[in-house]
Amino acid sequence: QRLEALGTRKQAFYSTSPYIAKVIGLRKYHGYAGYIYENGEVLLDREYNPNSLSSATDNAIYNMKVGDFEELSKCDKQILRKHSKVSHMNHSPRWEDRVQLIIDKPATDESREEVHQLIKRLKEKEI
Repeated sequence: QRLEALGTRKQAFYSTSPYIAKVIGLRKYHGYAGYIYENGEVLLDREYNPNSLSSATDNAIYNMKVGDFEELSKCDKQILRKHSKVSHMNHSPRWEDRVQLIIDKPATDESREEVHQLIKRLKEKEI
């Protein structure tokens, strides 16, 4: 019940956050989602799967800039943890507060344009 509550809380947090786009991880990031925000921040976090309660916790959140996302999303978690352009945090009791500070950073015209260009490139790769 505790894991289910944590997972539901995590799912609600991201679903109500003001992300511009959400990308789903493949291969080594199966089960992860990338949330792209207008301010140029990207958060990678394991999506909660009610059929796998362990997805509710014990996975790091990876934060990177939108301009680095395409390159860094090819790296495995061990590299991301040590990479200078990535910050990571665990799902501690106050993880939402720390993530909210990232989400609340102000957007600039430049960050909006970078986000727009990344989304455009990602959509072109889907075709």
